[in-house]
Amino acid sequence: MKFKTQAIAMIAVTVFVSCGNNSSDKETTATTDTITTAMADTVTAVVPMTDTSKTIAVNVPAKTKKGFEEKYPKATDVKWESNKPATKDKDVEWDLPENEDGTGVDEEGHNAWFHWQGNDSKAYYDKQSNWVSTVDVISDPASLPAAVTSSIKNQFAGYTVTSVRRENDKSRTKYKVILEKGDERIKAVIDENGTMLKKK
Repeated sequence: MKFKTQAIAMIAVTVFVSCGNNSSDKETTATTDTITTAMADTVTAVVPMTDTSKTIAVNVPAKTKKGFEEKYPKATDVKWESNKPATKDKDVEWDLPENEDGTGVDEEGHNAWFHWQGNDSKAYYDKQSNWVSTVDVISDPASLPAAVTSSIKNQFAGYTVTSVRRENDKSRTKYKVILEKGDERIKAVIDENGTMLKKK
């Protein structure tokens, strides 16, 4: 009798596990279908999240993608995101570019991370697929324009440059710089002519 009870219990567990696996398979299939299905006028890109074991689907308009490929024909490692506050760089705190008139990036648009001419870059597009600006991560501060380097030396003597991003839009180029001296940390925005635009 005890053997029969154990046998029945094992069968029940097997059926339960089997049902669970089928459900998981269906959910996985549904998720895959959602990610890989694109509308006729969009391109679907799968972008790694902070947790690299997960992905999110981003529908990038074909016009945006075409404009990007024309502007950066040799770009590699391209990954698309939506222009949401969640994509903001917490370290720099001003990752979303700001236009000369003080307006920011259209949050309904898209941006692409990519590798270009030796730099890691990020290009922003608005919801009408117009290019807004491009941010390049400058790995070598020695490559900064002389006017920018001079401005840094004059205003931040004794500080070390730890991070530089070059931001180019339709009207100007500016550099977002992080400098450190001991426990002090300063963030500055300097245009290509060496003019200080913002610091904190």
